[in-house]
Amino acid sequence: PPPPRAGGQPPPPPPPAVAAQQQQLQQQQEQQQQQPPPRPAVPAAPEPPAAQEQQPRSSTPEPPAEPEQPTSSSPISDAAAAEDGADAAADELAREAEQLKLDEQPKTPRTPRTPRADKAAEVAAESHTPVDQGRIMEAYNKLMAEDPRDHLNVVFIGHVDAGKSTLGGQILFLTGGVDKRTIEKYEREAKDKNRESWYMAYIMDTNEEERVKGITVEVGRAKFETEARRYTILDAPGHKNYVPNMIMGAAQADVAVLVISSRKGEYETGFEKGGQTREHAQVGY
Repeated sequence: PPPPRAGGQPPPPPPPAVAAQQQQLQQQQEQQQQQPPPRPAVPAAPEPPAAQEQQPRSSTPEPPAEPEQPTSSSPISDAAAAEDGADAAADELAREAEQLKLDEQPKTPRTPRTPRADKAAEVAAESHTPVDQGRIMEAYNKLMAEDPRDHLNVVFIGHVDAGKSTLGGQILFLTGGVDKRTIEKYEREAKDKNRESWYMAYIMDTNEEERVKGITVEVGRAKFETEARRYTILDAPGHKNYVPNMIMGAAQADVAVLVISSRKGEYETGFEKGGQTREHAQVGY
């Protein structure tokens, strides 16, 4: 306040505007005195020089950030947001409960499906279908029933290359034991091996070793039937190195057929010393 004037008279009161400003300043000073002193600012840690080198400053200035738009909220939007939050929490609880149920169930390892497994499943499904027991018994009795026709084992013996396998193959072809397509296949195989006249022997000589060598090694077996009888053909080897196999086949036969080649030279060779025509005749007798 201004000092008093001379003569002891008080100074005139200040104008109202000045008085209001003085009162406002006095209130601000009181508020500042009542507030606690500010804490000292903690200096920020300096960035390492490597990080500063990795991020070079760009020459172009960054665009100014857009000011955030104030969001206005209403009671309706707040209620909708609360309802959505409750639904999401309920869905989360339902998923957790379902996961707990799955975890409690025993887990069995799943095996990959294979064609063999699919076939086994089909057979298992067919096994549950009803089966006619009468037809099964009828087929079983038919198989077990004895054929009234007589059975005869016939063995072809003789010298090597006398035509025993060819004779047996021809009999099977004429009685319907081999179809024409199979004969054509044997013809092609014999032609490839330069043995075109031996294709009938391939019916009895089923071993590849026999077809390559052109001689019978083991006793061949085949069957054919007529109205009166049933026959089993035994094709014995004619080479002198396989006489034991020939004896084994002859021991199983009821009838022996001695095959002799009529070609000049082959006929005499079979009866000479060491010829298989004489030896096979003695063994068969």
